[in-house]
Amino acid sequence: FFCQVRLNLSSSIMLPLFAVLLLLISSFFAGSKAACNCCHTYHNVTAVRGEWLVTVSSVFQGSNFWNATTCKQMPAKPHVEFNLSSTQTMIYGYENTDDDTFDVIYSLTVIRTAAEGQAQAVNTNSSRRKLISSVGCVYVVSAAGAAQPDIRVEEYNGALCMWSRVPGVGENFLIDYTLPF
Repeated sequence: FFCQVRLNLSSSIMLPLFAVLLLLISSFFAGSKAACNCCHTYHNVTAVRGEWLVTVSSVFQGSNFWNATTCKQMPAKPHVEFNLSSTQTMIYGYENTDDDTFDVIYSLTVIRTAAEGQAQAVNTNSSRRKLISSVGCVYVVSAAGAAQPDIRVEEYNGALCMWSRVPGVGENFLIDYTLPF
């Protein structure tokens, strides 16, 4: 018996499911380390739709972050920042420092700056009723042990924040947002 399935990707339910499937499939093909010798792990950050500002910050113990495409350390003044869009995946490397005792924690914060096809800026008219008024994700990244990622995710205002483990490489992060009804 054969079954024909027709996907309607414009459906508000189907797009997040499709994004998760895409993340799982991409994690199978992202199994090789970047060419840089600097880093302990490598991480893909991918946006399904929209424009985003990404901030990577050390929370506990030192961390260095590298652009895996250029093999150059990313400046942290006071945080590493880069722009992300649906047209290009950013790959960064994590390098542990001399004070690393495996209690390392860092955060990856992703805030939407524009919806897909729009030039809308980050909402600057913040309301004190919400702690964050933009669509965004905060990942708190640590490890329970070698090859045992411990990642906590907070989603804000309709963000869809997913991650997957890539054995021997690191973790991949996938960001999207829900569409209005």
